[in-house]
Amino acid sequence: MNRRGVIEALPLGGALAVAVAVAITALAAVGGQEAFLEAQLHPRPLRAADVERGLLGTPEPYGSHRRNVDHVACRSDGSGGLRNPWRCRLSYRSGREARLLVTLRADGSFVAKHLGGSGSIVGCCVDLSRAG
Repeated sequence: MNRRGVIEALPLGGALAVAVAVAITALAAVGGQEAFLEAQLHPRPLRAADVERGLLGTPEPYGSHRRNVDHVACRSDGSGGLRNPWRCRLSYRSGREARLLVTLRADGSFVAKHLGGSGSIVGCCVDLSRAG
């Protein structure tokens, strides 16, 4: 092939490379879509660890030197995908504890009422991406 033939073939080779890359990306996306559909059709129940992780940023509800939670332990009192309500015990670095009745919303936000108290917390977010 002469020099002119090589120069004329360059754009065709570039277009072919782009087409192959697009085909590979499209095939990979189909696999991701199948995994997404499987998670939607057969979600796993929400676990206590998911709720506990979502409450880790909850600040101490009282005191002048509010600290973040040090440890969270939750258990479900319900059924269904969100398993509402949840009873959680939050332990703070100050040594104080708070017991909460937590109700999750479909978007991952939550409302938590202090058990034995009058306050409540509205917060965000519990990762519900793999839960039903």
